[in-house]
Amino acid sequence: MKKSDCIDPEKLMGDWYKQKINFENYQKVNSTFYNGTEFIDLSNLESSNYEYFLVHYFDANCDKCVNELTKVEKYKELSSESLGFILIANAHTEIYIQEAVERKKFALPVFYDENFQNFKRINNFPLDDFGFNTFLMNKNGELILFGTPFENEKAIAAFNSIINGC
Repeated sequence: MKKSDCIDPEKLMGDWYKQKINFENYQKVNSTFYNGTEFIDLSNLESSNYEYFLVHYFDANCDKCVNELTKVEKYKELSSESLGFILIANAHTEIYIQEAVERKKFALPVFYDENFQNFKRINNFPLDDFGFNTFLMNKNGELILFGTPFENEKAIAAFNSIINGC
């Protein structure tokens, strides 16, 4: 990768850059489709083998949001092994999340935000802005870049430039 292909996430993110992301003790959602991928220990990200994490927060009551899980899996297939995935689902009950995961045969572990949108609240993310649903975080739990690198070529390039060491 050429230096000219690199992005400056601090310039893009402004005050959000390296904001510490807070996680609570979220429940693990059970599914028969997990492909052996382990749940990431949210309280000890530094001990992980991953340098970066794609965090994706979705509403299990929203068909469009649930359908996006297919795009998350495709992105995982194409991504670096240094990228871990943290998926947090929002719903009124865990049953909605289990049904969504089973219906999509989603193979990545999902956590349940049982305090409805609490993840967004504790991190001061706008509740109704989907732009704050997917982001890149380093293993220190610091926000690096917002965006959805599933179909947008610019977002894919931005995420990859950071993950690949620009």
